[in-house]
This record gives sequence, structure tokens and C-alpha cells, in this order.
Amino acid sequence: MSSLQLRLLLDESIPNPLARGILRVSRSAVYVRTHPKLKGKDDHDLAKEANDDRRMIVALDNDYKGISVTAGIIKMNADRTDEGCLLKLFLAFWRSGHRGKAKRRRTYVTNAGFRITNGEEFVHRWQPHPCAHHD
Repeated sequence: MSSLQLRLLLDESIPNPLARGILRVSRSAVYVRTHPKLKGKDDHDLAKEANDDRRMIVALDNDYKGISVTAGIIKMNADRTDEGCLLKLFLAFWRSGHRGKAKRRRTYVTNAGFRITNGEEFVHRWQPHPCAHHD
């Protein structure tokens, strides 16, 4: 497993169970829903906070399209996937050895795998799929 520590800011779009799972593997992560200073802020303000604190935003929606986030964005795609599977997908990305490539870039974690853009594109397909019901 890569030792790179990415500092994460979990957007309000991340459901509580998924956030708890991510917080277990990234102890420096900050969850917007439980942080009084960040809760209820709009996406532009959250992006500014993330930039000031050098944090990568993790979101389950497309709200950050067109907004500059210096440290990067990890966009989770629900795509008819339950929260347990979303956590398994995130953990598979986190443990893939490729998370360092996501720094300062946009990463899309989906049922198919993950894709890192903004520069030379990197694509990784799940083999095997992290969620048993997708085998």
C-alpha cells in the first residue's frame, strides 16, 4: 500500500456511513457535515477552504465542475451502487498504489474502476471487482 497521505475534505454529499469508512483509513480527513466551521457552506467556499488547507475534496455529486481545487477532487459515482459498495470502491482506489497520481488532479471512482484526469490520463479497471455482487 502506498504511504502517501492525501489530506481529504469530505463534502456534504458523502453519506454518513461512507464518511465513517473513509475517516477510518484517512484519519486526517475532515467531514463537512460534522465540522461547524464548514457545515452549510456553498461549494465555492468549501473549495476555498480546501485550497487554504491543501485538502483534496471527496464528493458524490458533480457540484465542483468548473471550480478550481488545487489539491484535487475525488468524485465518487453512485451509479446504482449501495453505500457499502461505494466504500469498497473507495478503499480499492485508496489501496491501489495509484492514489499519489490523484494529487492536484481530478479522479473519478466508478463501478468500472477509476480514472485520473488533468494531465496525462490514467485509467485503472477493477480486476476483480471490489464488490461481490458485481462479479
